[in-house]
Amino acid sequence: MIFIGVVSDNKKFEAVKKLIYKNKNKNEITLININNKSIDNLKNIKFKIVVFLDIPGRFKENDESIEEVCKGTNFLIVNSDIEYPKDSLKNIKANIITFGFNHLATVTFSSVTNESLLISVQRNFPDISGFLVGVGEYSFSIDKADRNYIYEALVCYIIMALIAENQ
Repeated sequence: MIFIGVVSDNKKFEAVKKLIYKNKNKNEITLININNKSIDNLKNIKFKIVVFLDIPGRFKENDESIEEVCKGTNFLIVNSDIEYPKDSLKNIKANIITFGFNHLATVTFSSVTNESLLISVQRNFPDISGFLVGVGEYSFSIDKADRNYIYEALVCYIIMALIAENQ
């Protein structure tokens, strides 16, 4: 069982959950929403992967909350299009994968249509088994109804690439 923490509001979390569970067995991974209300109850969970889709209020003001969530994680997936508290990620010892429209992101968009995303991996990164996810362009199909959740779809692609060899 792989525990994946997603720092976001409930709407974005539900979109990630819907997209992931459409493509992966619910028994193989557990997605947990990390937000201002849940953070205090999650101290004993060791997340294999932590995703920062958004930065809720408490995290914006407190570097320690970010470090607490990320303590012991192997992979940190970070939205490069939003700002984080200064120096909040410097002490985290994890593989950091950035995503977004930012041209410097590890994973970004090449093309977005109503039916699919063309995703560009701009730098190699290891999956949880140690194999490299290579540089290149990859297609990711989305339903027309999910077209408004392209950041969430990009996160799903990264998560699926990270755990593909483990399943």
